[in-house]
Amino acid sequence: MNFYLAGLYPETRYNARQQTLSGTQVASTGAPLEFNTGSLPNSLARYSVTAGSAGNGVIIRSPLNSTIAATDMDGNVIWFYQYQMSFLTRAQAGGTFWGFYQPRGLADQLLRKIDLAGIPLLETNAARVSEQLVARGERPITGFHHEVKALPDDRVLVLATVAESGEKWDHKDGDVLGDKIVVLDRDLNVVWSWDGFDHVDPINHPPVLGENCMRAGCPTEYANTNALDWMHSNSVQFTPDGNLLLSVRHLDQLFKIDYSNGNGSGAILWKLGKGGDIQLAETPGDDWPWFSHQHDSNYIDEKTILLFDNGNTRAASGLIENINSRGQAYEIDESTLTAKLVHNFDLGSFSFALGSAQKLANGNFHFNIGYIPPFQGYSIEMTAGGDLLYRIDTSVAEYRSIRLTDMYSGPK
Repeated sequence: MNFYLAGLYPETRYNARQQTLSGTQVASTGAPLEFNTGSLPNSLARYSVTAGSAGNGVIIRSPLNSTIAATDMDGNVIWFYQYQMSFLTRAQAGGTFWGFYQPRGLADQLLRKIDLAGIPLLETNAARVSEQLVARGERPITGFHHEVKALPDDRVLVLATVAESGEKWDHKDGDVLGDKIVVLDRDLNVVWSWDGFDHVDPINHPPVLGENCMRAGCPTEYANTNALDWMHSNSVQFTPDGNLLLSVRHLDQLFKIDYSNGNGSGAILWKLGKGGDIQLAETPGDDWPWFSHQHDSNYIDEKTILLFDNGNTRAASGLIENINSRGQAYEIDESTLTAKLVHNFDLGSFSFALGSAQKLANGNFHFNIGYIPPFQGYSIEMTAGGDLLYRIDTSVAEYRSIRLTDMYSGPK
């Protein structure tokens, strides 16, 4: 029989033995087996702790142009995945991970769930998903991007790009690119979808900073055109009341979307952000309280949303001296459509792209400052009072980093 052990250090001698259990009792114990782990590939990034200590735990890392890996809290690599996956997007309990592979061509773009041995457990491609959407009378997709994750009912959610002719939306230099949320059943068949073009129009709601594909980086089919990168959404999360929270980066807003556990209309229930439906309470001493070009918005309790505020629009305004990215949490009162900014952490650097935000089981916060020129980043742990407890730097930019208790238990 083959047994896969994860979370081991490289070039280290280990001793393992097999046990057979009868209920909770050990029925038999096999002979010890000694083995040596191999060396690490040269494609791995380098990690170094530069402040504090975080004790035990694991950080799953999704770097750009480098091998996906996991490290302990001292920066030692204990796992890596070298095969076809452009971004690892989410981890879940049981030692499984979601991500996608994003080459040119729909048939080669893969949505994939893997285990710790790197074995694909579920997989489909963008061509198959697009084919099903067209059969439902919907717009085809041009590829997957930014988000793949499991929903509580074993359905799978993925973000994809949709395109319309720029002539229709007063953009004559190329197509207009929007976003589509696609929900698949456990057999990866399309069962629900949401299309940005059906709910918002690009003329009245253009990208805040006017991004096109030359500036923002679009799917490979549009890399050398002036297509308008209208939405550039980057995360979708399931809300406590069974709906979806979409982070729309280029509109500087979060959309709460009527999903109703798979029976929703797709209507936008509200928009959070500057110019949205929810009014922000006074924030004395902050000239620009709203987030902009944000990443990884997620509910941390029934009414509080945590996010990584990149701050691109704040930086582009030229009106603010401190343009560091921030970790923010907003308490939402949906009955009055008001919000209170309850956390507004200065994260120490300006990350113009990438980033993630996570509340830990100990009440502290984990943030990934994803992209600091020329090409590096770092992850930190902060207290609820804003004190820095820990920082680990990386030699590459990282799309997301995720704190885990271990390789098997899912996010902390």
